[in-house]
Amino acid sequence: MNDPTPDHDPSAPTRTQRLVLDGLRAACISTMILPPDQPAPNLPPGALIAWYTGLLSAAIDTIAARLDLYAPGELYGAPAVTGYSTGLGLLVTARPRLGMAYRLSAYSTLIHPPGLSASIDPATSAIGQAVTAASRMLLATGTIPAEPGEVAAEFRTAHRMLLTAARFAADVVRAHDVPGPVAGSGP
Repeated sequence: MNDPTPDHDPSAPTRTQRLVLDGLRAACISTMILPPDQPAPNLPPGALIAWYTGLLSAAIDTIAARLDLYAPGELYGAPAVTGYSTGLGLLVTARPRLGMAYRLSAYSTLIHPPGLSASIDPATSAIGQAVTAASRMLLATGTIPAEPGEVAAEFRTAHRMLLTAARFAADVVRAHDVPGPVAGSGP
């Protein structure tokens, strides 16, 4: 996406960045996330693309979670996967693992902000650790070539995070468990 010419101003968008930015802004306006006259923040082109995709991700997640948009018993998963797969087929340079890794890393930061040394609660910590681990695994196995040692190191880190997530999940179970037989465990 970067313009290979040495005199290109990095704060000015390349032709490709401009096309993407125009499309993202139009999508944000058409979905009524942004009023047409609201200016975008003063960010460099790549950061502005990330900002717009964050806005659209929030809108997509909010729409997906609106149960009033689905008929009773209508499932979200299968049609969403089909739509996602169709989108990947239409995008020539689709890198789904890498894109999911970036999106999950944003979710992880929203779930458990960096620098927060204390656990908000065990459920939040379990979710944050699991999402961060998934993001790291996706990033390590995405389309960016990585050395085998780097992949192993990322998966070791993810493994530790998942163990931590499991410990926090066990705390949640203990705190919310009811005495007696476990539901679904049979007679």
